[in-house]
Amino acid sequence: MEKTAKKLCIIFLALLFVSAPYTFDLNSGTLVFPEAQAKNGNGNGGNGNSGGQGNDHGNSSADQSAGQTQGQANAHAHSHGLGLGQGKQGHDKGLSEGSISSKLGRLNAAHASATARANAAPHSAVGRIAAYEEAVYARQEAQAQLEALIAANAAVEEITAARDSVEQAAQLEAETRSAAANKNIDKEVVEAVNDLLGIETHNEPDQAPADEPGETTI
Repeated sequence: MEKTAKKLCIIFLALLFVSAPYTFDLNSGTLVFPEAQAKNGNGNGGNGNSGGQGNDHGNSSADQSAGQTQGQANAHAHSHGLGLGQGKQGHDKGLSEGSISSKLGRLNAAHASATARANAAPHSAVGRIAAYEEAVYARQEAQAQLEALIAANAAVEEITAARDSVEQAAQLEAETRSAAANKNIDKEVVEAVNDLLGIETHNEPDQAPADEPGETTI
């Protein structure tokens, strides 16, 4: 009877040991319970989560770096395009100035200073420009006198004489301009020369016919 009880007890303990996820630690001589194993499992899981966070951080850094690179590329493209646009404007301006300078020919002497014009020889390019400048101011003065007489309701004889003076002054202006030029003269050329000389040409009668001939000599 006693032997049977011992056998049953041994069998019960064996079944209990097998059914429960206990393990025996040979180093410490103790049983390791499931709770401890669960903690170890959570710890491993925690390490796994930590690895995931590391990957997320790496991806975030990569995205930020890519965004910065794209921003730098866009800034470079904008700067390059702006530089090209400004360069084109400067190039076009240079072509325009070169074109009018070519049309002026000898009338480019209008670039000379007022002192140079005053001291220039009469038949030099600068001297001829000075003669044209003087003729323009004479014509403007005659025009102003005519307008004043008209405004004052002056006698017909006085107004007629003033108109004759304006016509003579305008003729001299055209002659001195042609003498100073060596190329055909149009309205654009007249305005360019007057601008170089500082002569106001707004609201004045057009004294330069289209393609007014200049001297053929250079």
